[in-house]
This record gives sequence, structure tokens and C-alpha cells, in this order.
Amino acid sequence: MRTLLLFDGLGGSCAELITELRDLSAQPENRAFFTVVCEAVETTLDHVGSAAYQEQLPAGVPLRAWLRAPTAPATAPADSISAGVCTHALQLCRLQPTGRVAPPVEHREVVGALGLSLGLQAAIVAGLGARRPDAFLDLCARSMRLVVLALVRAQQLTRADTVDPELVRRYLHDRPQAHRPAPMASVTGVERGVLAAAVTRHNVRADPAGTAPAVEVGLVASPQTQLLSGRTQDLLDFHFRHERFLAEAGARWSFLRNTLPFHSTRLAPALHREERDRGYLGAGPSGAQLRFPVQATDAPRNLQESADLDAEFTSLMLVRPVDWPAAVAQAMAAYAPERAVDFGPGPAARMFTRDCLRPAGRRLRFDSGPRASLQGR
Repeated sequence: MRTLLLFDGLGGSCAELITELRDLSAQPENRAFFTVVCEAVETTLDHVGSAAYQEQLPAGVPLRAWLRAPTAPATAPADSISAGVCTHALQLCRLQPTGRVAPPVEHREVVGALGLSLGLQAAIVAGLGARRPDAFLDLCARSMRLVVLALVRAQQLTRADTVDPELVRRYLHDRPQAHRPAPMASVTGVERGVLAAAVTRHNVRADPAGTAPAVEVGLVASPQTQLLSGRTQDLLDFHFRHERFLAEAGARWSFLRNTLPFHSTRLAPALHREERDRGYLGAGPSGAQLRFPVQATDAPRNLQESADLDAEFTSLMLVRPVDWPAAVAQAMAAYAPERAVDFGPGPAARMFTRDCLRPAGRRLRFDSGPRASLQGR
């Protein structure tokens, strides 16, 4: 059966991710994998130095300690670096060529892969198709180093952001169960053109000179769901200025758990790696090494044609806007999949893909593959 692989991005509960990782790390067949991944996280944090992350993460990202603890942390990490590490580790674990975490997906059946934001890097790892366990572990170590480096450098750019506590109190006053304001928000129930026009008008009002957008439509997830990115203060300002507009449109607004404004031009400086970062990572793969197509998410294009997959991933996760409906449409047209196997860890990629297929009446079988794994390579 012609199979499309799906990989979700951030947004799930870090506590749940840590619990699942702890369970997987307790299995003897995963011991080598978690040793390699933990070392990759630790050496990368050593490379960037504690000054780069200590303000936001005083304890760093103690993945090894979380895995060894009898229970998940009493207070789950609430930052995008920790969530990104846990998400990527879980997806890589499920991709192990000799793993037993799931019913197999035969490599010859795979016609393409889609990754939502951070999930793109796991899609790339899947596409590189390392067959030997040692080669796969080497690939995982480098992939985790790339992810940690990108997230830390991005967080450095935003650590000086402040938000008026009175605006936060005002927002939470009638929403005691809502997520606290953050640099990304979901808007559901408004057509993308209508929301984009409102964002444009807001940005002109906020900065008539047009030097930098205050708010950006970072991710179009489905015909009725978009994610906005910006400083938390700017998103709160947009929300209060458009509260009536959103209510009249029947829209739903919610802040995400992210501490980074993914898919935002604010993070563009993070793409320009210092020479020592390039030396630390070493040469990366090119698209020609992908064994099956991995779909870009900013425009209909196949990353097999890319000269630098590291640059593609960091740019697509941090800066470039995501057009998931276009990516899904391109995958359906180009690869004609009959089913999608979802590697999780959350349900967003699967849900958004279903929403994108519904208007055209397209059908795709979904295997709830939180435990699916590639074998038979």
C-alpha cells in the first residue's frame, strides 16, 4: 500500500512525552539509542555554553535524569527547547530500523513524508534511510545536535522579550483555564484571507514604516486554522484590538505552550550559524541522499532537490511560513498515497491533514501509528 509518513511538531504535554520516553528507555533494546541521544543533548549544551540558555533553563535539559527518575518531573518543563528535545527523541526512537515499538511499515511502500514544523527533521531522518543500527545511531546523534543547536540559538534571540503583567492578568481574568499568553497563538474559525488582511492592517498601524511585522501568520494548518507568531506583548495587543472582530466571526483564540515564535522573521538571525557551530555539526546531508521524497512545507517542492537539508530544516522550522494545505495537496497529487502512517507524538499533523482533505472529498486511510516504525530497510 502506497504510504505517506506523517510527523507532528510541538504542542503536546512535555510531562506525557517524558513519561513515554522513560518507559521506552527502560526497554533493553532501546538502551543504546537513549545513551546516544542523551550524549548528543549534553555535548551540544556544553558546546553552546551555559550562558546561552541558563537564564531560561537553569538546569539545562536534563534528559538523562528525567529518564532515570522513577516518575516524571513534579513540574513539567514549559519551554520549547525541552519540548523539542523530547519530541524529536520520541520520533527518532520510533524510527529505529531494529526497534519493536510497532507493526512494521515496509520501506518499499513509502512514497513520501511530511513533517509539521519540528517534525520535518524526523521526516528527513526517515528519508535518509540508515539501514545499519550503528549508522542510524550516528544519524540520530547528529540530528539531535542540530535540533538542540537551532532551538537554543533561537531562544537566545527572544530571551529579552517582556510583557506587561497587567495585559496578562486582563487576558486570564475571564479565562482561568486558558494557557498563559505566549509568542504563538491559534486562531480557528476564520478564513485565511480574512485573518491575513486583519494582520496586515494591524502591522501597518503598529509600524507605519514597515520595518518589521509585529504579528505574522506563521502557519496555515487547515482551511480554518492558522497560527500567529510574534512577541507575546504584540499578540496580546492584536487580540484585544480584534476581540470584537474575532467574536463576530465565531473564531476561537488560544495561546500555545511554545516559548518561541516559530515561523517568524524574528528568528532569521538564528539561521546564520557561527563558524564554530558549523564546525561542531560537520557537513550535513543533501537532498540527493533522501531515499524517498520529503515534502517542503512552505511551497510545493521536493527536498530531494535541496543542496543543504540542515539549512532547509532550520529555515522551515524557525522562519519560513508553513502552508500545510498546499503541502498536503502536493503530496496527494505527486505521490498518490493510499494511507498515512502517523509517527506522532501528538495528533495535530493527522488532524490538520484530514481537515485539508475534507473539502475536496479526498480519502486517505490513517493508521494511528504512534507506535509505527520503519522496518525492512
